[in-house]
Formats: sequence, structure tokens, C-alpha cells
Amino acid sequence: MAYPHARSARGAALIIAMILVAVLAVVALALVRRTNNEMDAIGGKRNYDRSVSCAEAGRQMLLSQFRVFGMDPTSIVLNTKAGNLKVYTGHYDQFAIQTVQAVSKGAGAGVNGTGASMDFANRLTSTGLGGTVYRFNVVCADSSNDHQSEVEFEVRFGL
Repeated sequence: MAYPHARSARGAALIIAMILVAVLAVVALALVRRTNNEMDAIGGKRNYDRSVSCAEAGRQMLLSQFRVFGMDPTSIVLNTKAGNLKVYTGHYDQFAIQTVQAVSKGAGAGVNGTGASMDFANRLTSTGLGGTVYRFNVVCADSSNDHQSEVEFEVRFGL
């Protein structure tokens, strides 16, 4: 006895297998793209962390220079190389320039001393203990100057 549906059902397994392979290929491609995006994000975060920690090291190096006896802090210029990273006082693409400046009393942090975007966490207020508030910029660049990080700090120094 012949089966009437056997002839019309032939090849259906092949089509279903091809559709399944196509769907799996699309899912695999999406996973590869997501992995590439994650790797790019991790690389960007690594560069950011390296730049920020280098700028923080530059800040510490500059603060250590404040303690040199008889030296005016506004005359300090930082130009140091550590491994393949360079630490400077200055701004983006302007290296080893004098950036330490005394800030007028009570100006505190903010945009041009106006107090804009200021809260108690980043404000240097008058405490009655004396000292001078200094503002300075530190730039950290890699050896090819492809990645640069600039950080501006304020610190109270002196009696």
C-alpha cells in the first residue's frame, strides 16, 4: 500500500534544518558582535583607569614639591616620565607649563571661583587655620600622546 503523504513530505526535513542553521548563524553573529562591543568597552575603561591613576600620581608628585623649603608653590613646573607615561603641569597639548596659582580667599571650587556647581564635598572654606588655596592642573600622556588626561585640583597649603 502506498502512502499518499509520503511524496509531498519529502524534503521538509532539509528545509527545517536549513532554517534552523540560519537562525543559529544569526544568533552566533549577534554573540560575536556583543563580545566585540564588550572588549571595546573594557579597553576604553582600561585606558581611562590608567589615565586617571597617572593624573592622580602627578597630583601627588606636585604636592610633594610643595614641601620644598623656601620654594614658592606657584613656581613649580612638573615634567616627569614614568615608564611609557609622561606627567606634566599644564593643559591638553600644552605640557610643562606653570599652572599652579593661588586662589583668592573664599573663592573655593567652581567655575572661575563663582561657586557654580559647588557643594560642601568640593569646597575649600575658610577654617581660620590659615594657609593658601592653590589651584593646579596636571596632565598625563602616554608616550605617543594618543591618550591624555587632565585633572584640575585645589589644595590648601601652609599655615
